[in-house]
Amino acid sequence: MRKRTPTREEKIAVKISDLLSPVDLDLDNVGFFLANLPSKIHYNRLVLIAESAVAEQERINDRVNHNTFF
Repeated sequence: MRKRTPTREEKIAVKISDLLSPVDLDLDNVGFFLANLPSKIHYNRLVLIAESAVAEQERINDRVNHNTFF
Protein backbone atom coordinates (compact mmCIF):
# COMPACT_ATOMS: atom_id res chain seq x y z
CA MET A 1 0.00 0.00 0.00
CA ARG A 2 1.40 3.39 -1.02
CA LYS A 3 1.60 6.23 1.43
CA ARG A 4 -0.28 9.32 0.30
CA THR A 5 1.94 12.30 -0.49
CA PRO A 6 0.81 15.48 1.27
CA THR A 7 -0.28 18.28 -1.03
CA ARG A 8 1.53 21.60 -1.16
CA GLU A 9 -1.36 23.15 0.77
CA GLU A 10 -1.11 20.52 3.51
CA LYS A 11 2.63 21.11 3.84
CA ILE A 12 2.10 24.87 4.14
CA ALA A 13 -0.66 24.38 6.73
CA VAL A 14 1.71 22.27 8.84
CA LYS A 15 4.45 24.92 8.51
CA ILE A 16 2.05 27.66 9.62
CA SER A 17 0.96 25.51 12.53
CA ASP A 18 4.58 24.89 13.54
CA LEU A 19 5.37 28.60 13.36
CA LEU A 20 2.39 29.55 15.52
CA SER A 21 2.68 26.75 18.09
CA PRO A 22 5.19 28.23 20.59
CA VAL A 23 3.12 29.43 23.56
CA ASP A 24 5.58 32.25 24.26
CA LEU A 25 5.02 33.74 20.79
CA ASP A 26 3.37 37.17 21.04
CA LEU A 27 0.63 36.90 18.43
CA ASP A 28 -0.27 40.57 18.84
CA ASN A 29 3.25 41.53 17.78
CA VAL A 30 3.13 39.11 14.87
CA GLY A 31 -0.13 40.73 13.76
CA PHE A 32 1.38 44.20 14.19
CA PHE A 33 4.36 43.40 12.00
CA LEU A 34 2.23 41.58 9.44
CA ALA A 35 -0.10 44.57 9.14
CA ASN A 36 2.89 46.88 8.68
CA LEU A 37 4.53 44.93 5.86
CA PRO A 38 4.73 46.97 2.65
CA SER A 39 2.47 44.56 0.75
CA LYS A 40 -1.03 43.96 2.13
CA ILE A 41 -1.42 40.80 0.07
CA HIS A 42 0.04 38.67 2.89
CA TYR A 43 -2.41 40.12 5.39
CA ASN A 44 -5.40 39.63 3.08
CA ARG A 45 -4.41 36.04 2.29
CA LEU A 46 -3.97 35.26 6.00
CA VAL A 47 -7.48 36.60 6.67
CA LEU A 48 -8.83 34.29 3.94
CA ILE A 49 -7.01 31.32 5.48
CA ALA A 50 -8.44 32.14 8.92
CA GLU A 51 -11.98 32.48 7.55
CA SER A 52 -11.66 29.17 5.72
CA ALA A 53 -10.36 27.49 8.89
CA VAL A 54 -13.28 28.84 10.93
CA ALA A 55 -15.80 27.58 8.36
CA GLU A 56 -14.18 24.13 8.26
CA GLN A 57 -14.05 23.91 12.07
CA GLU A 58 -17.75 24.77 12.21
CA ARG A 59 -18.50 21.99 9.68
CA ILE A 60 -16.46 19.55 11.78
CA ASN A 61 -18.27 20.60 14.97
CA ASP A 62 -21.65 20.20 13.25
CA ARG A 63 -20.75 16.65 12.17
CA VAL A 64 -19.43 15.71 15.63
CA ASN A 65 -22.35 17.25 17.52
CA HIS A 66 -25.05 15.94 15.17
CA ASN A 67 -27.49 13.91 17.20
CA THR A 68 -29.13 11.24 15.05
CA PHE A 69 -32.02 10.76 17.52
CA PHE A 70 -33.44 14.26 17.00
